[in-house]
Amino acid sequence: MTAARPASLAASDLTIQTARAATLDDSRDKWRSGSRKNALDSSLRVNWRTTGDYSNGNMDTLPTDLQRLAAALDYAARRHRNQRRKNEEQDPYINHPISLLHVLAVEAHITDADVLCAALLHDVIEDCARNPEERLELAAEIERRFGARVLHIVEEVTDDKTISKADRKRAQVEHAKHLTHAAKLVKLADKTVNLRDVVHSPPAGWPLRRRREYFDWANEVVQAIGPAHARLRSLFDEAFAARP
Repeated sequence: MTAARPASLAASDLTIQTARAATLDDSRDKWRSGSRKNALDSSLRVNWRTTGDYSNGNMDTLPTDLQRLAAALDYAARRHRNQRRKNEEQDPYINHPISLLHVLAVEAHITDADVLCAALLHDVIEDCARNPEERLELAAEIERRFGARVLHIVEEVTDDKTISKADRKRAQVEHAKHLTHAAKLVKLADKTVNLRDVVHSPPAGWPLRRRREYFDWANEVVQAIGPAHARLRSLFDEAFAARP
């Protein structure tokens, strides 16, 4: 015959059993939650791979900066695929945004992925849209694929081609000081690359006077930008020192 257990011990056993049950329930909840999260993460990653759209994800599900840059480069290359630079060699246009990326990331050591993506995309809206409707379509596509901040930077450095070239050049000088810091970085890199190109491989048919005028105008834009990034400004000054 089994002896009766003390009431205090029975109560203690009940407490232990209750605690174990609670721990088990908690573990099951965490497992279910983790499974749902893993499934969501997987879904978002697949969605980004197939559509390039990651703007609705969170920091745990966004692609890496390297993936974003690769996607931006691929997108820019596709958009500029039929365009050429104006030099005698008619270099593929995509060489230009790649040069901006090199100046920003390699020479100036800038690591902001939004700035680097915007540099690769900076001429897409301006040079690939044939009408206002296409400008809106490209803007929406850039925002969907790369986020609102990247689009904003791109739009800040995009000229309005509905006005004359002379007015566009004046507008760049007037608006330069109002650019966000990120847009100033892209603009500085753009002007640096263009000065280098004018020296080493200028647009076909540009006489010395026109090349000098471009240098002087680019310098006006950069002076209006003001102090934005010491290393980038130094790179621009080095390029400007080669004024023909």
